[in-house]
Amino acid sequence: MSRAFIREQDAKDVETLLERPVSDEPNDVTPEGHASDRSENKTQQAAFANAQASDDRGTMTAFRELRYWNSRQATARVIAAPSTSDEARLGCKVTIVRDDGRTQTFSHCWRR
Repeated sequence: MSRAFIREQDAKDVETLLERPVSDEPNDVTPEGHASDRSENKTQQAAFANAQASDDRGTMTAFRELRYWNSRQATARVIAAPSTSDEARLGCKVTIVRDDGRTQTFSHCWRR
């Protein structure tokens, strides 16, 4: 059916979903981040299957999320924690001592 014959109130219900951007940069992840991504991918697979089974209007959203997480999974490069403490990079934990004696630890890993 031509879009010209859709009632105005029905047109409000049609939404255009933009794709979630996927970076062209390398997708370096820690082993923990990779496990988290796999878990999210499984969650999105289940959400898509549920939306399809119930003929839910959220099917398109679930499918978009599933495409995004499939892409993240396919491009993941698991980076092991560094074996030396010469530099801080992905997978490192760095502890600093502040002037007042407090310590603070930072973990260089990406989290959603």
